[in-house]
Amino acid sequence: MKCKYCLTEIYGDKHSCKRGYQKDNILNVGRKMSKETRNKISEKNRISHNKTIWKSTIGIATAKKISKANKNNKKLSESVRRYFKEVGMSEEARNKIRKWHTGKRYTIEKYPNHGMRGKHHTEKHKKYIRKVMKKLWKNEEWANVMIKKCFAGLRIRPNNKEIMMIKIFKLYNLNFEYVGNSKFYIGLYNPDFINKNKKLIIELFGDYWHSKKDWINRDKKKIKLYKESGYKVLIIWEKELENPNKIVEKVINFIDI
Repeated sequence: MKCKYCLTEIYGDKHSCKRGYQKDNILNVGRKMSKETRNKISEKNRISHNKTIWKSTIGIATAKKISKANKNNKKLSESVRRYFKEVGMSEEARNKIRKWHTGKRYTIEKYPNHGMRGKHHTEKHKKYIRKVMKKLWKNEEWANVMIKKCFAGLRIRPNNKEIMMIKIFKLYNLNFEYVGNSKFYIGLYNPDFINKNKKLIIELFGDYWHSKKDWINRDKKKIKLYKESGYKVLIIWEKELENPNKIVEKVINFIDI
């Protein structure tokens, strides 16, 4: 009888294949395993693989202590906690973990047993995250990059009202460019229409959102920043689009100021 993998002659019941296929029992070659058996083997291999990574990362002695604590359904012993607090992880171990995580996304389907699944950050950690994020958003360069990424992901295009304004400007040769698709920023704010040569900005305000208290305060900050940057600002409300001639007259007067 010949091995189907390496084609060498088989003598007896056992054969160690040169290509790395170990068959403890030749009689089982070609037979299908039951689903239950396959699951048992998968689970055994998974546990073995995790143990190998765990031991190589923190050391065999520490891994044994953690295993013992977990078997008894107890929390990590004080000695293990002290180990992490005093010694910590080596840079080599950190690099291994970073390399393993690179390119992986923690979805429920892929990682149902992920460490943070079903858990929440402590209030102390939430405060720390807020503090860090506030500091980052104060960095104008970082904030501009992040805002552009957010808008690019949303694929924001001119809405119906903005398209009407674009058509009006084109019809009457009014030199205003639409930049409301995150094309141009002043600080953290993205104006709707701009004339860079004359430093003029036109903002189109929707009747619903821009009449709310939070938006009113935000709009005041935005207009103040535009003016401080040397731009003149004209606001056109959504309801004014019912009479395009008045808008044209308003814009011409704004340009002539």
